[in-house]
Amino acid sequence: MPELPHPKRYVHVTKKGAVLVLREDEYEKKKCKECNGTGLCPKCKGTGLMTCPECKGNGYCMSPSLMTEHYGHVYGCPVCGGTGSLHIFSSSWPEDLSEINIKIKRGSGKVSCDLCNGTGVCPACGGEGLIL
Repeated sequence: MPELPHPKRYVHVTKKGAVLVLREDEYEKKKCKECNGTGLCPKCKGTGLMTCPECKGNGYCMSPSLMTEHYGHVYGCPVCGGTGSLHIFSSSWPEDLSEINIKIKRGSGKVSCDLCNGTGVCPACGGEGLIL
């Protein structure tokens, strides 16, 4: 008599230490749809950080209201920790923007993830990867 294939089984240990053994169909039903079962925040991929929305990751901003053909205003992004500002006239506009780093303190370009509040954990499943 031919042997029947055994259904796949998934073993999951919860954060509280409980051991769950699930058939493949049970696992698929319980798998968190937000993080696809990883338990990591889908927005920041578990890092807890995201690109700063103010400076788009540059660490500094240029004030559009003060930008003209002959004059510019550059400042460290206050949202991600930058400080200082620099007024630049066209005659002294740096060829390489890295020169701005000497004049102002750039922000990190990263902020705490607004989906997981910086924890890196999927808020839908609490990091379990399964909706229990």
